[in-house]
Amino acid sequence: MRTFGWPQQLNFVSIVETLRRGPHDPTFQLTADQLEGDTVWRAAHTPNGPVLQQLVLRAGIVTSRCWGPGAVWMSHRTEDLLGLNDDATAFERLSAVAARLTAEPPGDSPVGVPEIIDLWRLHGASWRVPKAHNVWESVVAAVLEQKVTGLEARRAWIALAQRYGRLPPGPAPDGLRLLPGPLELRQVPSWWWRSWAVDRPRSDTLMRLSHLGHVLYRLPNDTASDARRKLTSIAGIGDWTYAEVAQRALGDPDAVSFGDFHLAGQVVFALTGEFGGTDEQMGHLLEPFTGQRYRVVRMIELAGVRAPRRGPRMDIPPHRYG
Repeated sequence: MRTFGWPQQLNFVSIVETLRRGPHDPTFQLTADQLEGDTVWRAAHTPNGPVLQQLVLRAGIVTSRCWGPGAVWMSHRTEDLLGLNDDATAFERLSAVAARLTAEPPGDSPVGVPEIIDLWRLHGASWRVPKAHNVWESVVAAVLEQKVTGLEARRAWIALAQRYGRLPPGPAPDGLRLLPGPLELRQVPSWWWRSWAVDRPRSDTLMRLSHLGHVLYRLPNDTASDARRKLTSIAGIGDWTYAEVAQRALGDPDAVSFGDFHLAGQVVFALTGEFGGTDEQMGHLLEPFTGQRYRVVRMIELAGVRAPRRGPRMDIPPHRYG
């Protein structure tokens, strides 16, 4: 068991729920209770084996308990997972932002910069970039999310964990499952991927990843550039997938999910009020904050600024399911 003092200004739930894949994620359970405290149960893989972790925030103290072969490994990385080692002050020290702000007349700063500064004042003190170290779970989820709706990806994630996952070690609560590890994932037959609307390119990518667990487990120890180079050298893994993994498992405050179906429109609308934003526009708006661009994107998400819908939700094509 380990305990950590929890800074009062930090929002425990908004930090840890970054690791949850939808409200019904079978590998992650979160209970927020003003009287009993906030509690997280999570099951994950480590280089030393599976681990069950319980995190409880009560009266300004976070208590971490771990069970299983990976208990010691995960326990030593809990501060990273909670974002307690994240250097949030780096955002304020960005020389590019300071230079551009001071070079412009008052009220005439570059488009988006004043809005981002305001968002930082509102949300920056309460949130940190987590570094969960569990690359396997993050990369499997990201591959399942490639080029499909979030609903389809979550369905596949739940089905995979429930059918081929197993009970985690220790006193796991009802319903909690351990995602299949690399060896177990190789046992999933092609017809199950099809029934979960996982097409051949994505299932092939997962098969390749299942043979590279030793590489994935070492990525959190690499620099961001080395981790990106190694991960994107795997067929089927591009910059979008790297960013999704880096935001959760690697603690990269600059990883932006370029190529996302919704993100550019959301960021451009939040900062300019314009509809139909592109990756190029988003990149231009975030350029002054290079080094901390994911932090900016996450603040926009926490602020809940979204363009109003101008049409119905996209239907899920029935032919995707066998």
